[in-house]
Amino acid sequence: MRRMAEDQLRTAFEAIHAKFQDELDALRRALEAQQTKAVEEARRHADAAAEAQWSAKIDALRAEAATAATRAREEHDRALAAERQQLEAARLETRQHAETTSRAEQDRARELDTARAELADARRKSETASAELDAMRRELETARAERTALTAAREEATSALLTERERAAAEIEASRQRAVALEHARAQLQVTLIADRDQALQKANALYERDTAAAVTEARAQERQAQLAIVERLLEAVKALDSGRTLSETLTALVTAIRPHAPRSAVFIVDRDQLQPWKAVGFENLGPQPFSASDDGLLARAVRNAEPVSTAVTSAPSFASLPSGRAALAVPIIVGGQAVAVLYADDGGAQPSQAPASWPEAVQILGRHASMCLAHLTAVRTVQAARFAVTPKAQPAVPSVTPSVAPPRSQQQTAAAPVSDEESSARRYARLLVSEIKLYNESAVRLGRERRDLLTRLGAEIERAQRLYEERVPSSIGARSQYFHQELVQTLADGDPGLLGSSARHR
Repeated sequence: MRRMAEDQLRTAFEAIHAKFQDELDALRRALEAQQTKAVEEARRHADAAAEAQWSAKIDALRAEAATAATRAREEHDRALAAERQQLEAARLETRQHAETTSRAEQDRARELDTARAELADARRKSETASAELDAMRRELETARAERTALTAAREEATSALLTERERAAAEIEASRQRAVALEHARAQLQVTLIADRDQALQKANALYERDTAAAVTEARAQERQAQLAIVERLLEAVKALDSGRTLSETLTALVTAIRPHAPRSAVFIVDRDQLQPWKAVGFENLGPQPFSASDDGLLARAVRNAEPVSTAVTSAPSFASLPSGRAALAVPIIVGGQAVAVLYADDGGAQPSQAPASWPEAVQILGRHASMCLAHLTAVRTVQAARFAVTPKAQPAVPSVTPSVAPPRSQQQTAAAPVSDEESSARRYARLLVSEIKLYNESAVRLGRERRDLLTRLGAEIERAQRLYEERVPSSIGARSQYFHQELVQTLADGDPGLLGSSARHR
């Protein structure tokens, strides 16, 4: 609940912040684009118009001035050259015709008048050229004035652009101030949200602690009841096996005792190289036909090896039709060091459980106790037969023999400090989880022991079991991680910590 409240508050805060940031970015981009576009457009138009008009007028004035100056200079040069030639001719003629003074003077006067007239004409033309040059200068001044006017217009446009830019900057500043105000509002909202979140977290923590305490109390009570129920069922089953007076009664009591622990079970009698079905519970297609005791199946391996065999080593028998993900176990009934029967049990007829099942251990316990009961009955009958052979007329006395039962695991340990119910429960649950790993992964366990890498090979199963263990066992138990690691060493690694490999994370 605490994490959910924090996620909701964080999501709301991030949404508000993203909304404000997007609005501010959009406004800033729009203003910058508008300002840049206006400045560039005005500058481009002003520069283009001024450059075009100025270039056209300057080129025209330059062309006209150059043409007029060239024409005036050429005419003046021609006039001066002609005057020089005429003066030279007059001097020659004066020298040559000195005797004809009157005529020569008249001719010279006429020529001089003509020269003066031509000179005057040249002067007039020169003055005309000067006037035209002055006019060109005046046009040039006009062009310069127009250029000045264009420059003033450009400066005015630039001033207008600067004014527009200042207005845009003012709008941006106003937008920034609005953004600051929004940021201030966001900060106030964040403070309010944090205060509300802290208050909600305090309430959620209080509710969580109350619910957790109630759940722990209820779970402990349920665990105690479940443990008592399992122990009571085992005790009743042991009593039923002890009450059997014949082999058939003992085997029938064994099948009946297995039923509360495993949904399906069956007992097969070993008859040389065959396994004869004796009694079954939960099977519909188990006929009277015998099974071979010399093949490599689950039942035959248990008989041949004289030890329990699970489906982690080999597949289940064909009559079981065991679904995927379920387990089966075959436990031999040993009398005198030989298997006289084999007990088969599986969880094929039940729904898959969320927590590890304890039925394999219960099946092994009842199978071993049935072996002891059958051995006891066999010993009693042997004694009775021996006594009857010595004194045939006497009634054989049935000795009162109590089957020996191995002491529980807690009594086999050396004297240690007393443990609480919570610690005992934690140890039992750790033993149950690790035993399930061993049951369902016997081939991997065997290979991991050989290569001394159990943690690497069974890492996923161990992490899952440890997670279930830590979820159920409260953290108030200081040594809870040690209990789980001890069970890994004792049950999975057969008492050798080196077989686990790197065990630092489970210590």
